[in-house]
Amino acid sequence: MNNHVQGTDMKKIQKIVTLIFAMAVLISCAKPNFDKAETLMKEKKYEEALKFFIPLAKEGNLKAQFYLGRMYYSGNGVIQDYTEAIRWYKEAAKQGHVLSQYNLGAMYYSGTGVIQDYTEAAKWHKKAAEQGLASSQYNLGIMYSKGYGVTQDYNESIRWYKKAAKQGHALSQYNLGIMYIGGTDVIQDSKEAFRWFEKSAEQGYAKAEYNLGVMYSKGYSVTQDYNEAIRWYKKAAKQGHKDAQRNLKILYTK
Repeated sequence: MNNHVQGTDMKKIQKIVTLIFAMAVLISCAKPNFDKAETLMKEKKYEEALKFFIPLAKEGNLKAQFYLGRMYYSGNGVIQDYTEAIRWYKEAAKQGHVLSQYNLGAMYYSGTGVIQDYTEAAKWHKKAAEQGLASSQYNLGIMYSKGYGVTQDYNESIRWYKKAAKQGHALSQYNLGIMYIGGTDVIQDSKEAFRWFEKSAEQGYAKAEYNLGVMYSKGYSVTQDYNEAIRWYKKAAKQGHKDAQRNLKILYTK
C-alpha cells in the first residue's frame, strides 16, 4: 500500500517538474522573441514584428498585447482597425498595463473607434491614474471639473490635478493656477495661483507664461516689474500667443 502511494506521489512530482520545465522553456523563448519584435518595431519593420507579437499576445504577454493595440491603432504593419486596437488594449489593460489603460480612456473619451462614453473613459483613466500616470490624473481632473462620466466634484478635480502637477505636468499646473486665481470651488488665492503658473511657465507652457506677464505688469500678488512682464510676454509671444504679442507692444510704448 505504502509503495503504491509513494509511486503515485512520484508520478505527481514528475508531472509538476515537467510542467515547470515546460513553463521555463516558454518563458525563456518568449523573452528573446519579444526583444526581437521590439527591435523590429524600433526599426519600423512592422510586418516582421507582427509575426512575433501575435503569438506572444495570444499567450497573454501584456506588452505584446499593448504593441498590437498600438499597431492596429496606427495602421503600422496592419490595416488600421480601431476595434482590434481596443480589443488588444483591453487585454493588456486588464492585466494592469498602464499605457493601455490610458489609451482606452482616451479612445472612449474622444469616441475613436467606439461610441463616445465618458463613464468608460473615466473608468480606464482612473485605473491608470491610480498607478501614478500623470496624463490620466490630468484627464480625471478635467472630467471631475466638468462632470464628464463622473459626478462634478471640484475637490476631486483639484486632488487629481495636484497629483499630476507634483509630477511636473504643465497643463495640470496651469489649471490649478486658473482655479486658484478664479476661486473655482477653492478659496481664491492669487499667490497660490502665481506659484502654479510659474511652475507651468518654467516648462514653456505659453498660457502660463502670458499669465505671469499679466501678473508682473499689474503687480498682482507679486512686486510690479515691467522687465519681468516683458520677459514672460516674450516667451509666450514667441510661441504665437496673440495677447502676449499685443501686450508687449503696449509695454514698449510706455
